[in-house]
Amino acid sequence: MSDKNEPADPTFYWLFGYILIGISSWIFFDSTKMTTLAYGYIGGLFPRGGIWDTSSMAIIFVPLLGGLLWLIYNFLSGKDEKWAKALSWSGLAIVAVEILSRVRFHMMMKTSHFLLILLTLACGLAMLLRARIINRQEKRRIEKAKESV
Repeated sequence: MSDKNEPADPTFYWLFGYILIGISSWIFFDSTKMTTLAYGYIGGLFPRGGIWDTSSMAIIFVPLLGGLLWLIYNFLSGKDEKWAKALSWSGLAIVAVEILSRVRFHMMMKTSHFLLILLTLACGLAMLLRARIINRQEKRRIEKAKESV
């Protein structure tokens, strides 16, 4: 028989928690349709039609390419200028924002399925939290045992 003061084994809680989170994630991603738009936040700022249709999309790469070219020049000349790195990172951020702003998610599910997803996700997270609490209690118990010796 186990003692009431002894914490339970957290392995079951970890395993079952991750399984529940995996099930809820599977149901969510199985019921969600992802589409993209023709342009994002930054590409949509420029006029549409004619030659602007292609050049307005490519203008988001100008800061990234300029920063990368200046970094190559700095490397070959032995300089280390911080603004070239900042320009490269900001150009990369602009491209990431443009790509992510094009993505649209459409959830095609019944309300009961959505509630089932929320319930399994909450149960899985509760299991992981319980396992974490058990691990902390076990660490404290071991530390007290070491101090008393």
